Amino acid sequence: MGIPINLSNQVELNDIKVDFAALKVRIDKVWYGVEAKQIALLKLLLNNYGQAISRDKIMQEIWPNVIVSDNSVSQLITQLRKTLHDEKDSPKFIKTVPRTGYQLIAKITTKKTDNSSVIRKSTLGIFMSIGLCLGLAISFTWHLLTKETPPKNNYDYQSRLTSVPGAEVFLRYSPNGRYLAFSQTASNRSQMDLVVFDAQSKALHSIKSSGYSEQAPVWSPDGKWLAYYRHNPISCTVRIMSVSTPVETWRLSPDFHMADCQPGFRRSKIHWPIQSTLYSTEWHQGAPKLVEITLDNKTYPKEKSRRLLNQYQPIEMDINAKQNMLIVQKNNQAFELSRVDLKTHSSEPLLESKQVFWGVNWDLQQTGFWIGNEALRHYKNFNNMNLVHQPVGFIADLAINPITGDVAHSEGMASVNLYDLTLQKFEKQINNNQLQLSSSARLDVLPAISDNGLQTAFVSYQRRGLDGFRYIEIWLKNKQKKTATVLANLPENITVSYLLWSPSGENLLVADTDHNIYLINTFSRKLVPIISGFKDLEQVLWSDNGREIYYNTKQPGQNWLQWAYDLQLASSYLKEEKISIAPITNLTLKDIKKLNPSFTLYRKSIHEFLAKNIDDFIILNALPSSLHLYRPAITDIGIYYVLQQGHKLFLYLYLFESRENIKINQLGFYEHDINVPLTVSSSKDAKYVVYSRVEGVEMDIILHKKKAEH
Repeated sequence: MGIPINLSNQVELNDIKVDFAALKVRIDKVWYGVEAKQIALLKLLLNNYGQAISRDKIMQEIWPNVIVSDNSVSQLITQLRKTLHDEKDSPKFIKTVPRTGYQLIAKITTKKTDNSSVIRKSTLGIFMSIGLCLGLAISFTWHLLTKETPPKNNYDYQSRLTSVPGAEVFLRYSPNGRYLAFSQTASNRSQMDLVVFDAQSKALHSIKSSGYSEQAPVWSPDGKWLAYYRHNPISCTVRIMSVSTPVETWRLSPDFHMADCQPGFRRSKIHWPIQSTLYSTEWHQGAPKLVEITLDNKTYPKEKSRRLLNQYQPIEMDINAKQNMLIVQKNNQAFELSRVDLKTHSSEPLLESKQVFWGVNWDLQQTGFWIGNEALRHYKNFNNMNLVHQPVGFIADLAINPITGDVAHSEGMASVNLYDLTLQKFEKQINNNQLQLSSSARLDVLPAISDNGLQTAFVSYQRRGLDGFRYIEIWLKNKQKKTATVLANLPENITVSYLLWSPSGENLLVADTDHNIYLINTFSRKLVPIISGFKDLEQVLWSDNGREIYYNTKQPGQNWLQWAYDLQLASSYLKEEKISIAPITNLTLKDIKKLNPSFTLYRKSIHEFLAKNIDDFIILNALPSSLHLYRPAITDIGIYYVLQQGHKLFLYLYLFESRENIKINQLGFYEHDINVPLTVSSSKDAKYVVYSRVEGVEMDIILHKKKAEH
């Protein structure tokens, strides 16, 4: 019989602990994030413990009111087994029952305060022999006795510190806990200004408003200096100013050149853990790299030397005075949070998730940490999570007061819309003929235009609801029609990577980050899984007649193989063995034209090609971070790419034949990274362009006060 599980329960399956409320599992003393669909499936199996659950029942329970194929169940079971480190052939958690479904066979342990009891498979026979009524009574009593109390929230909402249009980010408390420095969007949204909140007087002070963009303030460990990035469209410097005088005079303080930095904006802050060393990030070989800057402190702190720590690729990080680093890095298709000792370079993985971790900060004890993003969470000793605050939108950044332990966080919302642009001539557009293609009610991303430019497909995300689930749809907009229509609903566990149209525009490929590929026919509007089960899969190409799909796969330690999927036969066959993948440095123009987003080195290849053919150093300096921000589009005549210059975004077109690099149009402003895929898509003839744009970024700073300990 089943075991009722409340979302606040933590249950052990064999040697793995499952936290249903936090959507995570603990394996070998490390907590890992788990997708909501996997947790829902595990809960369903647990609630029907001792019974085999049919595939139909799983589809009904996990995907209510959504049409999915039978293969979706297989994939979800495979993903859950992978999460639990379970083997299909010798299962310890989930058993396949032939012609019936799946059964949970793990040993289940729930803890009480005085002792723990274990429900084993043999117990079920005893329950059933006593009778159904007694079994239900025991099950209910068991649930009441073993229910764990959620961790106590030690923080109270205190107040909102800011309420102005735009974003407030890069929050940093001074060492004495009195001042909170941050960057704030200026009134014209074309720059960011430096602002300080004085907790003693409850006043806000505009410190720097130079016409440039001042970002990522950081205090010196002794509290005498404030350093920050100063960006303009073509350069970046780290500036420093004295803050030894009263705060009212800081705006008049002179600033000095402290160090150089790369143009382009990043989420990463500057880190100043000890008086003699700064840490920052730079882009190299298409990835962020950690930079260690040694300081000369004779007159004022300034750069003495620097070294690149290639082994670290921080998306976000926090470094304490002991030079212990919390670092978020991309690991295959997931994001990993790790603890690193920068003196010994030893590393320990802490959490893993398909969503990036924002607002990573050490706590006061330096043994746990804070994380933002979808909720404000405190992890004590790396495994005890306390949910402090659930925002309406998202939490982009946070800071911990080093004296009081109070938490200030930047909370906000944003929309991602699609725009289309029609070009009659490939030259700078005088008139702004950009038209909004999608609604602001959802996050609409990853647009893909058909070869003839008449159809645009895109992915639409509904913001995560109170049930913890997100809703994903593929939409279709025909250029001849006013409104878009839904093509397909996607299972919640799919994270879409790219869309690819067939040459005729009748079929659309949907690829996810787990190397699974689905097919949607625009007439039948059904989502059909066609390719799955490969560790590495890339270079997905339609045949010229649109009847086959070519793709390359590779298993660990093996050669690349080329396959073909036949749409009429609905099956794949091996096309060629032991193929070679051309290095990006040797790509010909023919190779470049064949690229699409399914190629792993898509952006790197385009960067390599443009760097060889463009001689404008201003563009070349901004190109690496810009290509990371926006995925470019390759057409028959050239490459569309977005260049970030200051806070402005410009659409460029590099023409293959004439080797011209044309600034086509300004697309808008870039305010802050909210971790959504931004892309450009174009028809083959380059006349029709669709791009995504983040807009309406609104954030406020919220203060949560730590409760007094009794």
